[in-house]
Amino acid sequence: MELLLVCPSFPDGAGSSFFPLGLASIASCARQAGHRVSTLNFNILPPAERLPTLRRMLQERRFDVVGAGGMSMVIDSAERIVQTTRELAPWAKVVLGGGLISADPLEMVNLLKPDFGVVEEGEVTLVELLEFLQTGREDFARVDGLVWWEGETPRQNATRAAIPDLDALPPPDFDGFGMAQFLDAMSDDFHDHHLTMYGLGRAMPMVASRSCPYRCTFCFHPTSRVYRKRRIENVVDDIARYRDHYRTNVFGIYDELFDEDPERIRRFCQLLTERNLDIQWCCSLRVNRVDGALLKLMRASGCFQISYGFESASPRVLRSMKKGIRPEQIAKAVQLTREAGICIQANFLYGDPAETLETLQETLDFQERHQLYFVDFSAVIPYPGSPLYHKAKQEGRIGEVGAFTRSLSPLDRYLWNPDKAAINFTALPDGLYWEKYLELRELNDANHRKRGARFVAGRVVGPAQSVLRLRCQWCEDEGEYPVVHPPGSDPEAVPDPNRAFVGVRGINLMCHRCRRKMHLPVWEIPHMAPLWDHFAQVVQRLTREQTPVVLLPAIDRHFRTVSDRVDLSGLNVRLVMDPRRPWWGQRFLGCVAQPFDAETLRQALGDDGRVLLLPAYDAASLRRELDRVGVAAHRIDDWRDGLARPLASEDGAQPGRGVRRA
Repeated sequence: MELLLVCPSFPDGAGSSFFPLGLASIASCARQAGHRVSTLNFNILPPAERLPTLRRMLQERRFDVVGAGGMSMVIDSAERIVQTTRELAPWAKVVLGGGLISADPLEMVNLLKPDFGVVEEGEVTLVELLEFLQTGREDFARVDGLVWWEGETPRQNATRAAIPDLDALPPPDFDGFGMAQFLDAMSDDFHDHHLTMYGLGRAMPMVASRSCPYRCTFCFHPTSRVYRKRRIENVVDDIARYRDHYRTNVFGIYDELFDEDPERIRRFCQLLTERNLDIQWCCSLRVNRVDGALLKLMRASGCFQISYGFESASPRVLRSMKKGIRPEQIAKAVQLTREAGICIQANFLYGDPAETLETLQETLDFQERHQLYFVDFSAVIPYPGSPLYHKAKQEGRIGEVGAFTRSLSPLDRYLWNPDKAAINFTALPDGLYWEKYLELRELNDANHRKRGARFVAGRVVGPAQSVLRLRCQWCEDEGEYPVVHPPGSDPEAVPDPNRAFVGVRGINLMCHRCRRKMHLPVWEIPHMAPLWDHFAQVVQRLTREQTPVVLLPAIDRHFRTVSDRVDLSGLNVRLVMDPRRPWWGQRFLGCVAQPFDAETLRQALGDDGRVLLLPAYDAASLRRELDRVGVAAHRIDDWRDGLARPLASEDGAQPGRGVRRA
């Protein structure tokens, strides 16, 4: 049969750092079974080319089956794949799978209307379904792991047994889904809000196991509940082969849990060393399964980062989450990992049903006691398929499943919905729950700044790139760090002023020596210094002259960051306006924030006032709104104006510290 497998985009309209390992494995299995398989990976294409490419493929070739799948967050993209296939290839059978279907099979199939849904692992189920379709069999109730239609009603068959021997599967079709393009699209430098690592960006994903033996309440295991592991020798063989084939020496082990058996990890490290593979790698482990000797062996074999699930330092909350760990085990793992010189990635989760102000304080005290300033707080989110999701659904708190699932991509839709706040599982009143979450988000940023990199010198090497000499506060090592900011920018292009909070967020760097994180404020970056210098001069002038100002918008999470560099407290604030409903009625710099209204704005400005446009998520739309209501450009002081200014500030002083142009 002619099969087309499509990887949806996540989130819609943006590239993804996730490679479709599951679909790549399914493609190989289908091809091994004798089917002709074509592939399309949306995530290696620019957003504007994704659907047109699919349309062209459907028009140029007659496919019998079109399949797609991924996490629940690809729902919008997957729906468009279904709709496009129905339009251009109405004869083709559409199959959806992955966590999107497995999390809530009947609901998702009924919503998205594919011909079939595949639950959990898809390799065997899809091949068996293709055989049924090829031979004309319609007794689909006999295919385990399948959701199918009986008239207008979706039916779910028995769960298929987990694939017992992962090494029996053929190698994934990495080339078909564009692994080379996926790696080429990645910068040599890795960046997210947790950490920036230079020279460790092109990380190839690998799988050494599937699922997880633990049952945390906030987790969902889309590849079944059975934890299975590949032979570690085969994993190392793959790394050796792919290192040469794809020209990369950085590997990310994507497993939910690399292993709970220290001996298997030791064997992995020994093989890497014996074969002199000279790679860098990272993985996820549990705090109760590591020891000092193992961690040192991991570091010697190239491990640069371990992701741990801390979640909480309250024994009560950890029991409620079914984590199976204790706070003292977290503390021990932190100590040993630091001693081994491996970077720690972890989060605390706020909002478990057992969370109280007291349990939260336990975690905050633990965080401060162990100087876990880069372990951020995140909200508990009832991801589809998790026990918390089913709890919320049973309690009638999910509402329409499709709308809820769509709200998770991007997560801002869920966490910052002005009409309905994120689900509060705690006994705290909703207002207090939300207030504490906002405080924790601010605390994340404030904690980062407790361990700042010590600036030594810096030079500009491009419009969006500088090289800095920094000293680590943890180990006192001094070294050079190339910095592209905003992250992901073209180093030779002036930073885009329309990016969200452009120039506000600092970056967290990994020390070359001790592998601990250190924070670099934006104003320490030479090519970004003019932005802050100009803004500071504008605020100082407005404060000195006591010019009446209308502020737009209020600053929430990033207020502390801005205040560390620029003092806004002396401004003569006449009005605060904000388009976001949650801010209406809240106080900011002594004024109560009001909705954006043209007439109110004109009255507040009068003949002598000015608008001060502050850092915002979508400053461009705010500026367009000011233009629309007729506020003259010369009466607007825009935070972003300093981006295009030369290094010398208006009064001739050089911005930043120790700055020079290369």
